[in-house]
Amino acid sequence: MKSTLTVLLVCFSFSVATASPPEQTAALTHAVDQLLKAYSSKNPDEFLALTDPDEILVLGTDISEVADSKAEVRELIAADFKLWGSAEFGQRAFTSIRASDHLSSVAFDVPLAMHRADGKTDTMTIRFLTVWKRNGSRWLLTQSLNSVPSVVHSATEILTSTGQK
Repeated sequence: MKSTLTVLLVCFSFSVATASPPEQTAALTHAVDQLLKAYSSKNPDEFLALTDPDEILVLGTDISEVADSKAEVRELIAADFKLWGSAEFGQRAFTSIRASDHLSSVAFDVPLAMHRADGKTDTMTIRFLTVWKRNGSRWLLTQSLNSVPSVVHSATEILTSTGQK
């Protein structure tokens, strides 16, 4: 029994840890690029067309930003669009993809410059953890967790700065 469980755990670990096939990686990277382009071009219909028609959850950077329907996602991004005149995403700092046949995740950090109507520009890094569901030949967003990672607030940095490391 113990050896059977060990074999199952090893097989499961191998399937989770293996690299995504190149064609899935390319398709998911393309889906992420389309999503970022739709968002930065302030096109809610194009953005929502890239989401799962049945299930969507977007957790924004603020604790109050929880959208679990297309209507709520539309409201969430409409508020973002009202806040800034234009926005551009930069190059992703890293991208981590874990793909299976029907459900995959993509994590990445990307800089965002938001140009406000008052002439000021806010620049920050957004961290995304996204889950994509395959619908035919397309990958559609079903979950997105978005955060603005802190700088110089990791446990290691705090321990170092206080002389505890």
